[in-house]
Amino acid sequence: MSCKLSTAPINISSGINNPGGDQTNLSYDYGLASCSVTNKGTYLDIDCFDGLNKVEYDDIGFLEVTGVRLYSPSLNTYDGFKADAELIITHSGGGKNFYICIPINNSEKSGSSANWFSQIIPYSPNRKNSAIPINVSNFSLNSVIPRAPYYIYDKGTFDWGCNAADKMLIYHKNEAISMKNKEYRKLRRLINPASYNVNSITEYITFNKKGTKAGPGASAGKKAGKGMTCTPIVDQDGNSLENKEAQLSWTGAPPDDSSARDAYNKARYKYLWIILAIIGGILLVTGLGYAFFYAFKKRSPQGQPATSTG
Repeated sequence: MSCKLSTAPINISSGINNPGGDQTNLSYDYGLASCSVTNKGTYLDIDCFDGLNKVEYDDIGFLEVTGVRLYSPSLNTYDGFKADAELIITHSGGGKNFYICIPINNSEKSGSSANWFSQIIPYSPNRKNSAIPINVSNFSLNSVIPRAPYYIYDKGTFDWGCNAADKMLIYHKNEAISMKNKEYRKLRRLINPASYNVNSITEYITFNKKGTKAGPGASAGKKAGKGMTCTPIVDQDGNSLENKEAQLSWTGAPPDDSSARDAYNKARYKYLWIILAIIGGILLVTGLGYAFFYAFKKRSPQGQPATSTG
């Protein structure tokens, strides 16, 4: 496919640190999916995203996954070097394409990404343009998203998107996910390297330091629960019941705050003394009962001996 607007792949330098700001935040939560794979000769077309996916990029809005490609070696370069492989997830929304580019290292390191690839690559078709459905278990794109900082390439587009308004999210090779050697060797037998010119321009590239460290369901650079308002519960005097509950709960560990800890200890000893007083009261009543019983028995008249008559 010919595209005069294509500006990717690119070289990502670890020296880029221009902050992207809130408009470069990403939130994601990909659902479970069934799977089929097509061998395209220079990449695997992985159609495994039919689940309920919740993806939002602040500068675009909500996004829909439209394609997943697996290349080996990578299309993008990192400080001038290619990664062993690269997974590129294409999303669409708001008339734009949004690409997430994830470098992959050939490694014996175990993890969710290694398991993800082990469910696909061994069963992928050998022949070009052939497709095959694959049985997968607990399969989600969440497993291949690094929990790491990322770069944003504004105006970055591949030839299959070909839109000047597109954007790219790229993880550095230092944050690469893992593919075990067995799957990597099989992948290299399945596909040939793709031929692309690498763009060395660094204009329009920014850095999001927090990235996707929070994982699925949380937005980068923001606290979880965005937009949620919590209303405190108070008593008739306007005092927070949450604080009281924390002070009166003496079954767990004491709070770290010194004043809260003092209140915690007072509450604990207060209830301890109440319990001891109840136990003492029971013992006292029991003791008095026995005392009255023996005193009454001692003062009662004894039986008289029998007398004979004759």
